[in-house]
Amino acid sequence: MYTLKSNQYLPHGFGRPASTYYYFENEKGQTIDIKTLKPYKGKQMERYAMYSKTAAEAYLEVLNGQIRLTEDQFDQKFHMKKNHFFQNPEECAFGGAMYETYGQEYDHILSVAGDDQKKKHLWTIVESDGNSDNIYYLSGFHYVNRIGYFLTEEPWEACKETIVEIVITMDA
Repeated sequence: MYTLKSNQYLPHGFGRPASTYYYFENEKGQTIDIKTLKPYKGKQMERYAMYSKTAAEAYLEVLNGQIRLTEDQFDQKFHMKKNHFFQNPEECAFGGAMYETYGQEYDHILSVAGDDQKKKHLWTIVESDGNSDNIYYLSGFHYVNRIGYFLTEEPWEACKETIVEIVITMDA
């Protein structure tokens, strides 16, 4: 698993403001060459640095094998199963699909998470831990910042964490 780091440098030329660059570290905390992915200890910034945060974050997702989807892309690819503990979908969040984080619903989710085939249909709904009000669907079972869980008819891809960002727009 790779992590994204940032630092600042002073560009050549007197009086120019500091600029930020982004670089990647491997599991051992070593800076890596962005083309070879091997540890790099030189000073040629073009071998390890990126200057766009957006590009660096996108590259990090590729490095870590993540797939990012929008809510519309998710809805086209996956179909949520109804929570079988409820007869009336209006009694349950997410159109009748969400399972709670406690009680018999949570026990059911734990049994799904422990089954090698069924767990590929399990998703966790989590809150953003940043300054945004957005929520995310993460493939698989997660505990931190969880709101609830749901299951889909279609399995997510093995070995690739899938992240779906749900943008919450605030009415003015």
